[in-house]
Amino acid sequence: MKALFFMRHGQAVEKADRVYEDKDRPLTKEGVKKLEREAEGLREIVESFDAILTSPMKRAYQTGAIIAESFGIEKKLEICNELSPRASFSKLMEALEKYKGKNNILLVGHEPDITFTISTFLAAKNPCLILKKGGVCRINITGLAPKYSAEMAWLLQPKVLRMIGGKR
Repeated sequence: MKALFFMRHGQAVEKADRVYEDKDRPLTKEGVKKLEREAEGLREIVESFDAILTSPMKRAYQTGAIIAESFGIEKKLEICNELSPRASFSKLMEALEKYKGKNNILLVGHEPDITFTISTFLAAKNPCLILKKGGVCRINITGLAPKYSAEMAWLLQPKVLRMIGGKR
């Protein structure tokens, strides 16, 4: 695996809005619009993804679907239960084993799990960054099991992606 890209889901309906169970909370209309612009920005800096793996939560899946559609790779969108909130890092690493021969994998999930995973790869004891909704982080993988290691290539917050995407 050449690189993992981490993306936090876009802006979703608030938890306080008791109309939805947490797993079913969708993106807001504004969240969808922002993600569409962020996807344009992401296309400017990433050629493509070999797979887009999302949490089974609706808001994460919708985020992944928007990115997949933007890249024209809808068939590469997959649900990964190991990206669910509070899922095990080691189980996620096991799930990623089948992608070893791939180049670019996008993982769409939730806070604080996404930054915990990034921080674990970067050998930090505590999360050392914050990924805003719709933000994307790229790390280059330098080692998998049994000694996970990586280096951070970049982190782009959603506003920057929208600015990049606005060039078209």
